[in-house]
Amino acid sequence: MRFTVHGSRFTVCVNKKTVNYELSPIRQAQAFGSEAQARRGDPEYIEGSTINWRRRRHGFGLIEFMIVITVFGIAVSAITASYLSFERNQRLKSAAQMLKGDIRLIQNKAVSGDKGTGGKCESNPERDDLILDGWFIKISQDAQSYLLAGYCQDDPSRTESYTVGSKTVNLPRDVKIGGISILSSSVNDVTIFYRSVAAGVSFHNDVAPPFIDTSDNLKNLLTPQSQLTISLILVSDSSKTYNVKIQTSGEVDESKP
Repeated sequence: MRFTVHGSRFTVCVNKKTVNYELSPIRQAQAFGSEAQARRGDPEYIEGSTINWRRRRHGFGLIEFMIVITVFGIAVSAITASYLSFERNQRLKSAAQMLKGDIRLIQNKAVSGDKGTGGKCESNPERDDLILDGWFIKISQDAQSYLLAGYCQDDPSRTESYTVGSKTVNLPRDVKIGGISILSSSVNDVTIFYRSVAAGVSFHNDVAPPFIDTSDNLKNLLTPQSQLTISLILVSDSSKTYNVKIQTSGEVDESKP
């Protein structure tokens, strides 16, 4: 069925048969809408054209679709960049906390006089003349791992030495040692040493161990003995940094610079 309006004439076409009707203006307005509707091109009443009595369905055009895709892409990019930045910062923080935890671990082992398994500083149970000098961590710039161990020597000659509990610790992926400094002086290597059954910490060069001479004095020391700062950075983005700071009192802390 199709309806067509021509002025006051109303034509109905059914099965190819056409019937014409004459409608008054009032009837036209009631049936098809007002003249104002016709003038503004209302799809429900357009004079001189075929009327589709179904309401027109509006959908997205190409321009609207492209706008939605563009906005969605911008939002995804912003969220992804934010997440990657957060993940990298968390990785650095995790590495700093791990290093801080290991420094405190060797401090506790040194204070408690831990000589490793069996308490003999080595695997030979008959050897009881070895003394524990302390525990240390050896760190090098640009490295992605560090070494921690206990250190023993024979008493009193100190001609023989042994390491106990030696362990290489790998930093998290994409993290490395970015810098080592004492006050404003940079160094390439440092060995952090906690002496057995003693308070405080000492910082030694890469020659150490040994840490103690035959006169029972510390040797191979870095100067000055002041706050040590170890900077951790990302291999892929050196602008992101996290610091681990060790005071000469033995206190350890980690924070952003």
